[in-house]
Amino acid sequence: MWISNTRRRFYYLHIPKTAGSSLGSVLLQPYAPSTVLNCEFGELLQRGRPEINEHLAFAGH
Repeated sequence: MWISNTRRRFYYLHIPKTAGSSLGSVLLQPYAPSTVLNCEFGELLQRGRPEINEHLAFAGH
């Protein structure tokens, strides 16, 4: 079951080399792949509000 009709956003930021990718894949399972934006945190801050609003979950370092 995917989460697709919620206004809440989910941000998952992990420290490299700490099994964060494995945990992230479990935490992001409820989200449709098209609603997840994988990027570095600094990159997320540079993206525009319209692009950010297209996604429900964000994951990266």
